[in-house]
Amino acid sequence: LATRYLLDHGHSQIAYVGDRFESVYHYPTSAQRHAGYEQALREASIEINPAFVKLAPYGYEFARQLTHELFELPELPTAIFAMSDIQAMGCIAALRERNLRVPDDISVIGYDDLDVSLPMGLTTIRQHLELSGRYAAAYLLLQINEVSTQTIPRLPPLEVIPRLSTQQLGAFTG
Repeated sequence: LATRYLLDHGHSQIAYVGDRFESVYHYPTSAQRHAGYEQALREASIEINPAFVKLAPYGYEFARQLTHELFELPELPTAIFAMSDIQAMGCIAALRERNLRVPDDISVIGYDDLDVSLPMGLTTIRQHLELSGRYAAAYLLLQINEVSTQTIPRLPPLEVIPRLSTQQLGAFTG
């Protein structure tokens, strides 16, 4: 969804800043978001540039360092999809250190819609985590009480929350 949003805003040179895929909790989130990034680029007939994929352990500081690495490349991205809002904030910090303006020089989108990202106007993907947690708890209680149910509650759809960190470059026609 994040990559498609950037494509729809005219970006075709999109970098991905995320975690390495291993997780102590064995959650596949990192791998799934990266796969979604690649799938959206393939569907738009855009060749994946391996140099634009930057992975490190999770965190603000790692994302800041990875963003600096992106700007050592001969070809530069016009947008960054950060796997989380915390990582997006690290990306934006690095861009500011390089005197680049978000979104005038480069667009950035995050994921999670954390309150801490509001002051910087981060465009992000909202997951409706509280509602998802309630659904999961209700389903778990049904299972514990051995209530037979064939349907798992449908999670609310992900939602792009457009703010000030992305801009339209022109419609992508891929």
